[in-house]
Amino acid sequence: MAKWFCEDVGCETTENGQVCNFSNRQILFKSYSPETGDANKRPFDVLVGLVRFVDVLTLQKLDQLLRASGAGKFTPSLILIYRNENESDFKMSCPYCGQKLWVRDADQDKRGRCPHCSKGFTLPDQEEHISTTLRLSSDVQVRKIVRQDPGSLAGPLRDVLQLASVENSLQNLEMDSQSVINDTMRVNIVDETAE
Repeated sequence: MAKWFCEDVGCETTENGQVCNFSNRQILFKSYSPETGDANKRPFDVLVGLVRFVDVLTLQKLDQLLRASGAGKFTPSLILIYRNENESDFKMSCPYCGQKLWVRDADQDKRGRCPHCSKGFTLPDQEEHISTTLRLSSDVQVRKIVRQDPGSLAGPLRDVLQLASVENSLQNLEMDSQSVINDTMRVNIVDETAE
């Protein structure tokens, strides 16, 4: 999926990774996975998680990557559900037995029944399902994008630039205020009777 994503955003291969130009700025993309262990080195400003399905195994891998990188708590993050054009169903797991199931987008919020364990449940919205299952903070956006659709990629690329700008500003603020933080200061006590 990382290869597809880089092709779709028009990246050029460099020795440092995949680079694309968007909105008069360069964005460098590097691919990481929980298996490589590279993500915990935090060599990025923004973590962009790519998923195609929302089954248990996929979400476990994404959760491992988020935890290893500190994303969502310490690093801005964006999760993208990467779909092919005209793809009208997605894969998820039964919340009771874990059976992998195909679910149509059109059936979202309807009651379904697992053919394996026969238990019923409400079919989820993919974005909400990812946010809830991974207990993502409200700062972490989950969005759908369509493969080979530049229009669906523009918003997420703007989000990446915006999140990177915020992260860089916070890092600069942290660097500038480090001397103040290192000084020990007395706590100010608020006189509640004066208010």
